[in-house]
Amino acid sequence: MKARSLPLGVDLGTTRVRVVHSIYVRRNRHVRAVATRDLPTGAVTPEDIVESDYVAALLEDAIRELDTRERRCVAAIGLPAASLRTLRLPRMTAFERYRTAHFEAMRYIDYPIDEAIVRIRQVGEESGLCAFGIVRAHSLKARTNCLRKAGLRPQVIDDEGCALRRAFPDYDGILDVGHFRATFYLNNSFEAFQTRMGGADITAGIESDLSLDESTAEKRKRILGTAGAGERVRAELMAVLGSLINSASAVSSVRRVAVVGNGARLPGLIADLAIASSVDCELAVSRLLNSETYTNDVISSSAADWTLAAALAR
Repeated sequence: MKARSLPLGVDLGTTRVRVVHSIYVRRNRHVRAVATRDLPTGAVTPEDIVESDYVAALLEDAIRELDTRERRCVAAIGLPAASLRTLRLPRMTAFERYRTAHFEAMRYIDYPIDEAIVRIRQVGEESGLCAFGIVRAHSLKARTNCLRKAGLRPQVIDDEGCALRRAFPDYDGILDVGHFRATFYLNNSFEAFQTRMGGADITAGIESDLSLDESTAEKRKRILGTAGAGERVRAELMAVLGSLINSASAVSSVRRVAVVGNGARLPGLIADLAIASSVDCELAVSRLLNSETYTNDVISSSAADWTLAAALAR
């Protein structure tokens, strides 16, 4: 049976870009190929694609590695450049909902409302519950322009939280431990909680304790973890991540958490996080990573890094 190609999933991270090509064969979805490229510090931020031409060139190179003619793609944007929230409204016209959403959006952004794109959709006719999204126009345009420079045809710019929720429908929440930030997404709502701490803080701690340069400290962290250096920062990060999960637990019951992101690979992090938060934390592998190309051990070891891109390849 002929395979049907899905749009490429493109994860524009702050330290790496990941591109996933998935296909449908016999009604089953498989990850056919994955390509990643490391980024220099500052090339991509949550709010902007600073080195757009360079990032586009890396994307082109990664896509050549995939050996596919597919050029449709889906990328994502998340906090702090974009957020998705719920709002309960009385019966009103579509125009009134639109005006109300803009008024509510001003509570959550620190830039002029004219620079924001706001969208609102009803979730249920009877309840009056609506979902509304806010994204900074410049941040959205930066992503689409970069993708087009790479020869791609963006179909959708998804919300990072929604993509990760699709990847882990059986969990109460998802914790994404990134390089500069960590974000917790509740799975039964659009609520998200973020802290400006991540793997980079531990690298800085190792760098300070051992008088190393950043590159050497990062390599040491990836191989050995903290291992006697950066322990104070590690303890602080565990406390912050535990507090993040506990804040979410105050909104909705959290018993089982999927942990993703490159920071999740830090040795011992999952066990320490379970102690700090008193919930079951797992270095989870999404069913969206099913593959006939890669072995199970490759998928398991790469899941933290590939999950968002795989969730976008839809």
